[in-house]
Amino acid sequence: AEDPYLKQPVSPLIAHLVITPSQEWYLASGLDWDMHDETVDKGYMSTYYSPTPNQVIQLSYFWMRRDPFQVQDFLKIRPLHQVDTAFVLPLHRRWDWIGQARYDIENQRLSE
Repeated sequence: AEDPYLKQPVSPLIAHLVITPSQEWYLASGLDWDMHDETVDKGYMSTYYSPTPNQVIQLSYFWMRRDPFQVQDFLKIRPLHQVDTAFVLPLHRRWDWIGQARYDIENQRLSE
């Protein structure tokens, strides 16, 4: 959309919501609203669980309809639907087990 006063494109409206129902749980969500197209272009939902200071388990879902800043056809990003999980778990006093995985739902494969 164009601002009639500035004659410039208007940035998307970005909203983020974070809820911490307890010390152990953290929930977050966000979206990018394109006022020109009146559509949501990007969004995410995440949850984090940390029962102790050195333990974290995270699960997120990300999606992107398109990248509004890429205008040339050969650069356009395809829609993205991705699940992400990560963890840090203690194994011993000085050793932690750290892991992460991303799954591309559109292409039905693990992402790098």
